[in-house]
Amino acid sequence: MWLLLSWWLLAAVLPSDALAILESARHVTVYSLSPGATPREKLDQKKTFHGYRILRRLDVKGETKSELLGKLYTAIAEQPDPARCFIPRHGIRATSSGETVDLVICFECKQFKSYLNGKEGGGTVGVSAEKHFNNLIRTTSPSDKTRAP
Repeated sequence: MWLLLSWWLLAAVLPSDALAILESARHVTVYSLSPGATPREKLDQKKTFHGYRILRRLDVKGETKSELLGKLYTAIAEQPDPARCFIPRHGIRATSSGETVDLVICFECKQFKSYLNGKEGGGTVGVSAEKHFNNLIRTTSPSDKTRAP
């Protein structure tokens, strides 16, 4: 029952296209972000993720990807009360069949923003997945461009 209810809550927050991309992507890229927004004139698309400077990135696939998404879905289903701020420290990008979904995540503020096919959305996210994200991203050094465990 909980699994069915959780999936329904998740589908109410994330568009079905976004869920399909996350699930079908060969890998997802996890980002550690600097929470201060980068001024527009200093934006370098290779070093930023939706305006936030990338500190670390990690490509995950297989069981690691499934576990990460499971933790994220559970956190989204928690439906916490969000704060008024948005100071993201994490992000996810998944691409499948030429379509990309990005999530910019702030566990502190309990919110995320989603980007899919030029449309911005978002919702709330609980803190239960934060430790998993932090532990996973710590497996990379700041100089790592990508690494697939």
